[in-house]
Amino acid sequence: KITNKTAVLHWREPAGGNVTKYKVQVRKQGVMQRSKWERYNSVTKLKKNLTNLKFSTTYQFSVAACNAIGCTDFTKWKLFTTK
Repeated sequence: KITNKTAVLHWREPAGGNVTKYKVQVRKQGVMQRSKWERYNSVTKLKKNLTNLKFSTTYQFSVAACNAIGCTDFTKWKLFTTK
């Protein structure tokens, strides 16, 4: 679900992972400077609601799954564009 200022990001739970939380990183497309990325380190559901996005802008997001042992690598970046 994407509007001009909001987006609901969804992903799948990894098989057999006993996930306790997810880490999500969001950036404007092409922004390589990590200090400008948004990070959410304690997401407990298979989705993240984003607000205050810019109109007609392309963003990217990546997710890592975590449990008591540690976290997976982040997924490849996925694109979405606000309308």
